[in-house]
Amino acid sequence: MRKGNPKLQGKTALITGASSGLGKRLALDLAAEGLNLGLASRSEQSLQETAGGVRRIGADCLVVPTDVTDAGQCREMVSAVTAEFGTLDYLILSAGVSMWTLFDQVRNTDIFRTLMEVNYLGAVHCIHPALASLKEHYGMIVAISSVQGRVGVPFHSGYTASKHALDGLLETLRAELQGEVRILNVMPGWIRSTGIRAHALSADGTPLGSAAHRSRRQRGVSVRECSRLIINSLSGPGGNLYIPKAMGFLPLVKLLFPSLLRAGVRRAVRKQTEGARNPS
Repeated sequence: MRKGNPKLQGKTALITGASSGLGKRLALDLAAEGLNLGLASRSEQSLQETAGGVRRIGADCLVVPTDVTDAGQCREMVSAVTAEFGTLDYLILSAGVSMWTLFDQVRNTDIFRTLMEVNYLGAVHCIHPALASLKEHYGMIVAISSVQGRVGVPFHSGYTASKHALDGLLETLRAELQGEVRILNVMPGWIRSTGIRAHALSADGTPLGSAAHRSRRQRGVSVRECSRLIINSLSGPGGNLYIPKAMGFLPLVKLLFPSLLRAGVRRAVRKQTEGARNPS
């Protein structure tokens, strides 16, 4: 195991959504920093693949198959990790699901319930049982949200709404906890190679799969770079982490020039759909 940040070595992180995408990348990169890891997601087989990579790096980990929409499973997950490692320093909420369909084309409105249960209530179910241990160790909640928690995006109405709800939860917890627990709200724009779009819900509530929209030029931040920026923020006081940093100007643009922002967002989404219709 290479020498990592001494402020992180020996700490314990619990990562939801650790079986793929950014959650898996964070698990591998945090293993290299010398943390103990609790790995959670619904797929035990995929979690074991992540765990194999973590152990090859030389870190200890515990696999805890968990559906974050089930509050009882989340309580058991937190208990198992704290029992195994004696502490919980970082709760990293990476489990999530997206959508890609216009609101008036949705044929099954149950997708809005699914999005809220995973992206918002999933966070609630994990944070609530973890708070006591996080308070004890001046720990950190790391919520992998989205810039869509601040800005509306076409084709993503339910996803955007769930991220707005998550943003409101985190802001309220900051006010209530008054620094007892640090909170890092991670708000990326497009992240490449996470697989989230293939699993995004379509108009009938099923995953897009091979019909997922992708731009030809694969714009956005790589999953590896996103992981690095998050890890660099773990020893800090928390706050809002926009990825890339320029995204931090969007709330101000929304306040001062809302029509301009909406036009820009529509253009960006149009390029994504054109990329899907005209693959290179």
